[in-house]
Amino acid sequence: MVFAIPLCGLLVASALHMGAAGDEFERCTEDESALLQGRFSFKKSGNIQQEMTERSILANVEDTLNRGEHTDCNLCAHDWVIVLATGRSGSTSVLQMLNALPGFFIAGEHRGAIKNLMGFWREVVQTPGPTNWAGEQVLVGFKNNTRSIGAWFHAARSKKHVLCTLQKAAQTLLGDIDGSIYTTLGFKEIRYDNKEALTFLTQLFPCARFVVNIRRNLKAQSHSAFWNQPGKRDEVLKVLKSESQTLRGWQAKDRSRRFLLELEDFSTYTFNSLLNWLGVAGCSYKQVAHVNADNSYDKVLAEARLAGTCFRAQDILRIAHGVGNVVGNSIERKDHGNSNQQFGAP
Repeated sequence: MVFAIPLCGLLVASALHMGAAGDEFERCTEDESALLQGRFSFKKSGNIQQEMTERSILANVEDTLNRGEHTDCNLCAHDWVIVLATGRSGSTSVLQMLNALPGFFIAGEHRGAIKNLMGFWREVVQTPGPTNWAGEQVLVGFKNNTRSIGAWFHAARSKKHVLCTLQKAAQTLLGDIDGSIYTTLGFKEIRYDNKEALTFLTQLFPCARFVVNIRRNLKAQSHSAFWNQPGKRDEVLKVLKSESQTLRGWQAKDRSRRFLLELEDFSTYTFNSLLNWLGVAGCSYKQVAHVNADNSYDKVLAEARLAGTCFRAQDILRIAHGVGNVVGNSIERKDHGNSNQQFGAP
């Protein structure tokens, strides 16, 4: 089964997974005939190996779509923890803190690739149903009455199955992961800061927990790294204010599944509160990671440190049902630094 609507979003995600994204991978384009026939074309690179990779990507997408229609579809099958942040708010430090936890695999940024999947979803939702222009159902007996087939003809779609397929495509952004080791998946991104993107993420990951990481001191943030544009101070502050307000307002609508984490509050106390919110017990943070310090992209002042043996109730249940091998890894470590260590701007 192939959906006769644009698949560029899935192609981009699959390309990232297969290592074809980048300088050598040229973005897929649609032409009218390809769209009507449910097929896709690429800008030709003149490279035979490249064209074979492109065909493999398309085959992978079609296979994913097919399997999504014929297997049990559960959007909550995985435990997701997703960090949504503004740039230069300490999100890489948050990334390291979460990845210090056993069983957690939280990937870094992916250039907002899920926006491509959002475009795919938008087209699915907006495409007319399986009817002709008169609004009549045409699937029954259409082989004997092809005159009834309109330009938007297609079989009935399960929106849930489409979302499951898109979630699987999003998971490829994390890379090839051993699910028996990493039971909590996620990513951090600084490019999902508008209402449409946030709404789509809650549809794509309905059971996920979201960590909203922003800063209160926007003036200091506007002077950090890529935001530091002397001739555009007012414009930068306006963008940061808008992004921060959007994320803050979104988080406030569901505090049970969205945790507000402001840079100015970074401390072992705050991150241990995050552990409690995540349902992690048996361990505690003893030091907060501090990376990309002093407006840099590589300066590290401190690393994440934990003490104890971390576990979660859901991990115990997983073991009880014969899924997985251990409850948690022993990660007893020395306490280097103040137990309520804090830091400011990265």
